[in-house]
Amino acid sequence: MENSKRRTRRPVPIPFPGDKRTLLRYTKMVLEEQGIDLSPDDLKSLEASILHGELGRYPPSPLFTARHNAEGYVWQALHCGSREEARRSILRALELDPENPDAQIILSDIDGLRGEQRLAVLRRAAACGEHRLGDAFIRQNVGRFWSLIETRPYMRALGALAFQLRDQKQFAESSAIFGRMIELNPADSQGIRYPLLGVYLRADKLDHAARLLQFFHTDANPSMVWGRTLLLLLQGDENGAKAELAKARQLNKYVELGFLCILDIPKGLAEDPAPGSIVEAFYVMDSVGVAWEEHAEAFRWFKEQVGSANVKRLLKTELAPGERAQ
Repeated sequence: MENSKRRTRRPVPIPFPGDKRTLLRYTKMVLEEQGIDLSPDDLKSLEASILHGELGRYPPSPLFTARHNAEGYVWQALHCGSREEARRSILRALELDPENPDAQIILSDIDGLRGEQRLAVLRRAAACGEHRLGDAFIRQNVGRFWSLIETRPYMRALGALAFQLRDQKQFAESSAIFGRMIELNPADSQGIRYPLLGVYLRADKLDHAARLLQFFHTDANPSMVWGRTLLLLLQGDENGAKAELAKARQLNKYVELGFLCILDIPKGLAEDPAPGSIVEAFYVMDSVGVAWEEHAEAFRWFKEQVGSANVKRLLKTELAPGERAQ
């Protein structure tokens, strides 16, 4: 009879051969063994990191090998069946690599840290990520971050720190970190421009918001359109705001209902929501919705534009069963 218990495989150390292309082949082989299916973009990033970046250094130091094996335990923790198993894997990762940014953040999530305690962990994780890359590496690769895989733990730590600062209304530091992330990765693979726009608008940094929108002027994401609507209104351009509001409504019919607290929060928010979906609407509300609410006059203007008749129409004809909160 087969053992029905879940078996936890130990991370497989990568042997380090004497040339980078052989190392790349070994790395891909071990990733397949661990069941990690990389996207084409991630495979390109992996190749760039090994052939041209930090992962391609050889012969490896014991410290580098420990760091690599710790990553296996981090991955294992993310796929564990229970909180206890995940915590054991993360503690093992931190034994091997006490400065691992991802492991520090995941442990804080498992332990349910909040407020200043979590903020302290995130500051340390970001500092560890920066120290491990080094000033010289950072200077040489500004503009290429995220495309090199070894930069991603640092970028994830910066993002977590910036979001925590935003949630604690420390807007100056939050916007500075979000802005630094876009400087490091102008392609903004993490979608940092959306919460950054919201922070600028909440802090009444209208010039900064305008420059950000201009920099990403081709981005028609609803967060940018709703943010531009608010910016125009705060700048006194009501006609322009009305035109942008019309565009915003066409992009996602649920956002205005979310602003009015008529939607339930869906379970399991996808990282890449479908355009026009309820999940996308909640990402819009998270990024720029609070900025609307904190500008009372603008929010009253918005409610006047929506009108009770339009809300009733949406509730009756456009919400599927189970999507209403009231």
